[in-house]
Amino acid sequence: MVATVNNVLISTKALSPIIRQARIGYEKLYKKEIFGFLFGRIEARDAEILRAKKYKEGTRSGVDYDIEEAHKRARICAKRFKLKFLGMYHSHVEIAGKKSWGLSPPDRKAIRDENSITELLVGVYASADWRRLPVIEYAQKRMFIYDRKYKYGYSVSAYTKQLGKARLTPIWLKW
Repeated sequence: MVATVNNVLISTKALSPIIRQARIGYEKLYKKEIFGFLFGRIEARDAEILRAKKYKEGTRSGVDYDIEEAHKRARICAKRFKLKFLGMYHSHVEIAGKKSWGLSPPDRKAIRDENSITELLVGVYASADWRRLPVIEYAQKRMFIYDRKYKYGYSVSAYTKQLGKARLTPIWLKW
């Protein structure tokens, strides 16, 4: 049992491939969500995400996976990385101009998993304001990243368990 997590810190080593994978899924002819595992450690009351490993691609509206097989794969990766399995990440893609910022009911079910401490959600969308915005900004407990090269925006949200429910938790980039 882990005490309540106050902040989620994510390293650039973990975040960069997640952003790249989310962008590639978004750019496919038939947009695809991506899904993977998060590894790191708990320090005081902060979850530090140090590594991420892609597990599957889905459709534009979700990813189907076998939870037992996913846990088995996550345990193997955690052992190889010599880190603790912290939870999962996935992307939401903009569809017909609509952005999905929050957790869907299946997402909320995933975070209730006894093995999961945090769930990271990366929303990908076309960004008309990419020229005037800072590269990274923090608002409403989320991190927003603006990609000037590809002209996309990414909203990065972290959810942690509190009393068995998903709670939006502040996320910070750890350089």
